[in-house]
Amino acid sequence: MRAVVIREHGDVDVLNVEDVPTPEPSPGEVRVRVGAVSVNSFLDVSNRAGLVPFAVYEFPHILGVEHAGVVDEVGEGVPEWIQPGKRVVVQAAFLRPDGTIGLLGVHRTGSAAEYSCVPAPCLRPLPDGVTFAEGAALTLNGPLAVRQLEYAHFEPGEWVLVQAAASAAGTMMIRVLQHLGARIIATSRSEEKREVLRQLGVEHVLNSADPELPTAVHALTEGGADLVVDNIGDPDLWRSSIASLKDGGRVVTSGAKFGGEVPLNVRDLYTRNLSVLGVRTYNPPAADRLWELVEEGLRPVISEVFPMESVRDAHRLIENQENVGRVVLSVWDEGN
Repeated sequence: MRAVVIREHGDVDVLNVEDVPTPEPSPGEVRVRVGAVSVNSFLDVSNRAGLVPFAVYEFPHILGVEHAGVVDEVGEGVPEWIQPGKRVVVQAAFLRPDGTIGLLGVHRTGSAAEYSCVPAPCLRPLPDGVTFAEGAALTLNGPLAVRQLEYAHFEPGEWVLVQAAASAAGTMMIRVLQHLGARIIATSRSEEKREVLRQLGVEHVLNSADPELPTAVHALTEGGADLVVDNIGDPDLWRSSIASLKDGGRVVTSGAKFGGEVPLNVRDLYTRNLSVLGVRTYNPPAADRLWELVEEGLRPVISEVFPMESVRDAHRLIENQENVGRVVLSVWDEGN
């Protein structure tokens, strides 16, 4: 089969599409004919560069995390609903033998290939009418957005500020919030991306680099945001997030792309009754809820779909921060 292989960490030149043996499913595993696989800015692009500190694998290594396709072959002990020909999405997380959570492409062979072998619990049905590319784009960020909102006790009608909203996670959060009835303020440093966010139907779009952002948020909301979603970890952006909250407001975060330490004024925290909430990843109920929303019509924002052979271009697009939404590799089109 053909697969995206790295033999060392480095820039996009270490990415190659090579012929490798087609894997065979072990007991409890399923072989999937991959239709599409998303390109994750951290778990793929940073992983390729050697910047994922918890990654564990040997070279040569196949990248790729969440994906969608069709069941090709099943190993022993697989649930009866998983049958050859079944359209499925494959979630990134799996339970390792030591009881800890592992990730496809990070702690075992990945899925940017014509076939993947994955633990059966990673699979769930891909609803009719959802393409492979859409399924791959939804599988990780969708349940995470739902989990963040559940953990932050979001209520319809609340004002939610989404920082760095043009990212894959940001646009997914916007789509979920729109579906659930939030009032949204989205930010981006790029005017071009801000225009795309407006085209997505966002109510208010602001410049995240503007030092007056908190003032603008307080004016629009008549008191401050109920909830801020900040998955970036940039110190200046974090200050802006905290300052944009109303008294009693909440910040929820699941990322630290630009660093793990941010300023936090403890006096401000307790005098204004603020909450800072960290969410590591989604849980099964959040995934169930996400796919209920998909059945109701929720779809992701996809920036661009590349053929697998153009994987270097896909990585470049993300590294240059040119994408608005998820970047996806198409491996096989079920219409052909």
